[in-house]
Amino acid sequence: MGEPGLHWLVKLVPYVLGFLREQWHRTVSRYWETTLATVTDGTVEGDSPPYMAELFYVYHVGASTFSGSLWRRCLLRSSANKVVHFPRGAPISVRYNPRKPEVSYAPIALSFDGFVVAAFLVAGLLFLGAFGVVQHYYSEVRDRISR
Repeated sequence: MGEPGLHWLVKLVPYVLGFLREQWHRTVSRYWETTLATVTDGTVEGDSPPYMAELFYVYHVGASTFSGSLWRRCLLRSSANKVVHFPRGAPISVRYNPRKPEVSYAPIALSFDGFVVAAFLVAGLLFLGAFGVVQHYYSEVRDRISR
């Protein structure tokens, strides 16, 4: 079935990619225009991890109305519930691209599990890198001894 550590590392990749995607959106949108949006719905899907949380909202730029959503893959149901805890009609702050106002981002606070996943992936990659270095050194030493 393969190495158990590698199996879990592979399972964490979608979480880490989602976390990095969100960090990219958070960074890129930092200097966009902001406006108030109105929450229209929020859903959490999944009976076990991963839980998919999606928050839907509408916002206005000038005379135009746009809709947007924020989705997150969460390890914990409580983290997913935090994304969608806003009641319908609640105002939230969103950022939108002034050149493409239909592109928006809702900077909802990140949950702790996103940071934990990223830390585990970094630790796993460091472990695999260190293991590779040690294995390479061991092979060199073994080859010198056998000569």
